[in-house]
Amino acid sequence: MRQWHRRLGIFAAVFMFFIALTGALLQGQMMLGGSGGPPGAGGPGAPAGPAASAGVGGAAGAGGAPAGPPPVSDAQVQALLASSLAGAHRQSPGALMGIELRLNGAPTAEVVVAEPTMRRIRLDARTGAPLDDASKPGHRDWHGVLLDLHRGAFAGATGQWISLACGVVLTVLSVTGLVVYLQLWRRRRANKQPAFVW
Repeated sequence: MRQWHRRLGIFAAVFMFFIALTGALLQGQMMLGGSGGPPGAGGPGAPAGPAASAGVGGAAGAGGAPAGPPPVSDAQVQALLASSLAGAHRQSPGALMGIELRLNGAPTAEVVVAEPTMRRIRLDARTGAPLDDASKPGHRDWHGVLLDLHRGAFAGATGQWISLACGVVLTVLSVTGLVVYLQLWRRRRANKQPAFVW
């Protein structure tokens, strides 16, 4: 068992380090700087910008705080969503993976498509028109680059198979590592050294 654990560990070490590093960078970027959008307009869980954090309604808040954005009706949201989807289909033939509407200030939409690797398209939610170079084929923002590296998509199907294999190997290493540890612990206990950590 220890021999299999050692062989698999040597085989997977470089790939696992790469996946762990890109995963940590992705998590750090999402926590600190959003998901590749403009400052103050991060992904889910990112801190809201000044306009988004203000209360809903036209009146100023308590203590003279700036007034929040006016409320948006369901019909307006549906219209923005429809124009954003139409704009995304004009920009990319890829399958839709996700969409995020931002209603603070000028309404914008960030659409994630797969063609075959994922990329983000930033659009004017009112017209569906692209807002920056993120809509151009081949363009990757930093989040998209990290995601492609983490998933192995930069190497096509081969990279994705390697990524899958690394996930399987990590599971096997966890099981074989536990087995090896239990074997060592039993030997130590037989020698009157029953500590779990040494």
